[in-house]
Amino acid sequence: MIRKAKIKDLSEIMDVIRDVNEKAQQESKEIIVKRISEEQLLCYELDQKIIGFLGWDNKYKEDFDNWYLEQITVHKDYRGQGVGKKFILYFLDFCRKNGVKKVYGNVQEHNERSLKMFLNTGWIINKEKDKNTKNEITIEFDLR
Repeated sequence: MIRKAKIKDLSEIMDVIRDVNEKAQQESKEIIVKRISEEQLLCYELDQKIIGFLGWDNKYKEDFDNWYLEQITVHKDYRGQGVGKKFILYFLDFCRKNGVKKVYGNVQEHNERSLKMFLNTGWIINKEKDKNTKNEITIEFDLR
């Protein structure tokens, strides 16, 4: 089940990223709390346990017709099982229902698995280099 996250989910959401370093966890926690308060965070539940989360910004470069997929994370025990792909497809449908024209995101250059997942769900690589994205590939999905 995929649903909007609530602040009471924070501890379980943080369990999803226990495998990353403490600094990254703290940075993510601040963003996660912000996204929950703005109703811009979804969580993926399996057997009543949160196994992933997805956060977004409802504008990209000050344009509310375009959203920015900020983070998608699946618990390490569930990676490689199609959870991320289902999550992305759900999110794209959610965007369509909300009148979004394009969705953008960034993938770390070294994260070939993640990039492949996005490309397999119809995203394309945006050739315009964003000066704010060092060592990242900008991707986009046109919903029009």
